[in-house]
Amino acid sequence: AHREKQSSCLELAQENDQASGHAAEAGVQRDAWEKSMSNDREACARLSRLATERAVAVAANHALREEIERTGKRLIAAEAECGALKQQLEVQYGLCQEEVLS
Repeated sequence: AHREKQSSCLELAQENDQASGHAAEAGVQRDAWEKSMSNDREACARLSRLATERAVAVAANHALREEIERTGKRLIAAEAECGALKQQLEVQYGLCQEEVLS
């Protein structure tokens, strides 16, 4: 009976050691999982920031395109105005020459 108890105690000690080993392994796996989750959260936060930055850049690009278009239209209008002024000056110059010659 004494030997059976010793044997039983030895088996319990071995099972306890195995359980401790499994618990330690599970702890390591849990730590790795937590680190992975933390990395995933950081990656998601970075992606979110990048998406926000991209949206801001797209909006700024759109605004710049609109400003370029408005500037182009103003330039075309200014060129037309300059052309009209040039014609007026040429007419006035021609009239001045006629007056001087006559």
